[in-house]
Amino acid sequence: MSILPEWTSVLPEELRDLPHVADSKDLTDFKKRVAFDAAARGTSLRIPSSEAGPEDWAEFTEKLTTKVPNLVPVPGDDADDDTYKAAFNKLGRPVDAEGYQLAEGKEFSGDLASLKGYAHNAGMTVRQFRALAEQMEAGTQGGRQEQLEALNNGYKTLKTEWGQAYDDRMALAEKVLAGAPPYILEAFKNGTLPAEQVRYFHSIAELGKEMPSMVDQETKSSGKMTPEEANERLRELERNNKNMKPSDPDWASYLDKRVKLIGMASGLPAENY
Repeated sequence: MSILPEWTSVLPEELRDLPHVADSKDLTDFKKRVAFDAAARGTSLRIPSSEAGPEDWAEFTEKLTTKVPNLVPVPGDDADDDTYKAAFNKLGRPVDAEGYQLAEGKEFSGDLASLKGYAHNAGMTVRQFRALAEQMEAGTQGGRQEQLEALNNGYKTLKTEWGQAYDDRMALAEKVLAGAPPYILEAFKNGTLPAEQVRYFHSIAELGKEMPSMVDQETKSSGKMTPEEANERLRELERNNKNMKPSDPDWASYLDKRVKLIGMASGLPAENY
């Protein structure tokens, strides 16, 4: 039997074996320990055992969240929408989509209203919304920068390829674009039309320069041809003259007609032929 401290002599026999006795340095310390233990027992919660059912866990969760208001229970896979919404709201989801605001000094070039609606439906907090918006904006700006670099590199290559003839060839391409849709002509003028398309329109212009002024009688009688009609006429011309050689007397006439039909099949404006 252990020897009890002298101060325990004032305690009744039945209290001298309590666990707090051995840990207390005096009667005052003992009283504090007993009071604290009593208070703790009154506010403690018993964790359900492994044999507890859903109702037991629901009751425990309710008591726990009452004592710890900021605690956010994680909804299970079978939880309904309202349970998930309640959890999202506790985590910081605003009352409605308008509660989402970009961080100070930040911009978003996309559809901000739609992004807010998506974020609210997904249960995002304001912090998560801002992170998503900033990440999307960074990707957009990065994509635009890549497009701008590709556009500039295309024109650099074109200038190197055309050399001193660059301005003349650009002017020639613009003449062809006179018959193009307005948005294409505008893109050409402000330098946002890709260089490959500029090269294509210039090739059409060069083709128009090579076309003979003479128009064959069939075209005169039938008037303008659509690209589809010109393509069909071109196939007929090539099929009927597949055995023709450069030494044949009609070789030059054949080439003239062929070039002209290629131009019409390519959609060259009528004033060029």
